Amino acid sequence: MEEKRFFFEETQTEIPSPEQLAAPPIVIITSNGERDLPNAFLRRCFFHYFDPPIAEELYNIIKAHFGEQLPEILTEEIIDTFL
Repeated sequence: MEEKRFFFEETQTEIPSPEQLAAPPIVIITSNGERDLPNAFLRRCFFHYFDPPIAEELYNIIKAHFGEQLPEILTEEIIDTFL
């Protein structure tokens, strides 16, 4: 971070410094609220809260990822467990 660039070991990908980019990067950080983030960090953040998906949206998500690989009954059980 001090070098204004990021290198991801897992993918061997480097994100160059903002000066080298056409536009500054957008960084998305998610939290499940298990611990507090520092106030100095939070003051620099924009917050967006998502509503949990409804059954129909979950169904579409599951089908998009797994297609017809999952039996319909298992898909319904997954949705029931999540909701």
